[in-house]
Amino acid sequence: MVRLSRENSFSFFLFLFIFLIPISQDLSIKALIVSIVLSLFLLKNRKWKDELFSNGWDLILYFFVLVIGMLYTTDMISGWSVLEKNLSFVMMPILFSRIAMLDKTMLNRIGLVFTTGVLVASLICLSYAFWRNIYQDFSGGYYYNEFTSIINSHPTYMAYYVCFSIIFLLYLVSYEMHGRLQRILITIVILFLSFILMLTAGRSTFVSMLMMASFFFLKLLFEPYPIKRKLQAISVTIVLLLLILFQSSYSPRILAGFLEGTEISAGKIQGDTWERLVLWESAINASSNIYIGVGTGDYTDVITNYYKANNLPKFAESSFNAHNQFIQTFFSNGLIGLLVLLITLLRPILMAAERQNIFGMLTFFPFLIYGISEVFLGRYQGLIFFVLLHQIFVKYLNQNLFKFSIKSFSAR
Repeated sequence: MVRLSRENSFSFFLFLFIFLIPISQDLSIKALIVSIVLSLFLLKNRKWKDELFSNGWDLILYFFVLVIGMLYTTDMISGWSVLEKNLSFVMMPILFSRIAMLDKTMLNRIGLVFTTGVLVASLICLSYAFWRNIYQDFSGGYYYNEFTSIINSHPTYMAYYVCFSIIFLLYLVSYEMHGRLQRILITIVILFLSFILMLTAGRSTFVSMLMMASFFFLKLLFEPYPIKRKLQAISVTIVLLLLILFQSSYSPRILAGFLEGTEISAGKIQGDTWERLVLWESAINASSNIYIGVGTGDYTDVITNYYKANNLPKFAESSFNAHNQFIQTFFSNGLIGLLVLLITLLRPILMAAERQNIFGMLTFFPFLIYGISEVFLGRYQGLIFFVLLHQIFVKYLNQNLFKFSIKSFSAR
């Protein structure tokens, strides 16, 4: 009874931490710290040291590369700030190594708790935008930075959260939920989150969402499901495709122009693409050492000086990063850092493929797309999201072999 009470106390703060990630960075950090402390005193797992390294060795190695990068960093203040932000690469493996068992029930519960947090965050943002529209006569509150300002979050990371939640709910509809009412409710939530995804205007998430939605669409279309369920899948997919069309790189941002009462030209969108290419080229050319990079804390100063020296004053003023996770890691920590990053990112994907776990592959594949256009490890919101999912799935896949089959699309 005492042990059960201890585990319940820990579980409460763990789920609270997961729930708060989309809602509040400050509160989620506090809940994470409490969860880690409680795990050290309330949980007993005799194999936790072995699991710490077997499940988290790649994350710890990535953090070690950042520590090594401090040896040739001149801006120590920025360097220590980077290390502090990336402590989750060590803390998260410690937290999950203390948990003795992570089964399918707990995996789904974590997904539901996180999705609930995303729904609450979405409702907060939408309600605030509606309030500003009514009482402040400001319709732009429905879009991008203004939309997520109330929860102090960047819209790109909010889009990552929403994308994962949609994938998780599609997975539940396809594999877990069989009741009619459950499917209807989940479908409504998926459509609502798709609308929220459009407001965040995260293009890389739309590309990944298109691929993920196509997978579920084809599965439901060609497998022997009832015609009503197939029509439901087709309807949801059509809506998702229409939302993606609003954010197509070949068309203006229709929704933003409509809300602001202005017309945004396609040239602006083409300009965004051009800026990304300039940022990528700048980070590659500014690297002074292709093997170890410029240092964990020096990348901002080095890239800013490069912008100034190459007549890019607007970029220098904002100190833009590479807007590409792979190039950014190469720039700051060289080929060594890039190799470790690829290992960290590809490991759960390969594990999911080897163990025939569909949900794991669908969860981590979008990070390959995110990394092309954004530095998703550049902020706490993206970093904690990736590290959390990494440890959840690595631990689950190591403890539960061949729970799902790609060939049969069902639990064995």
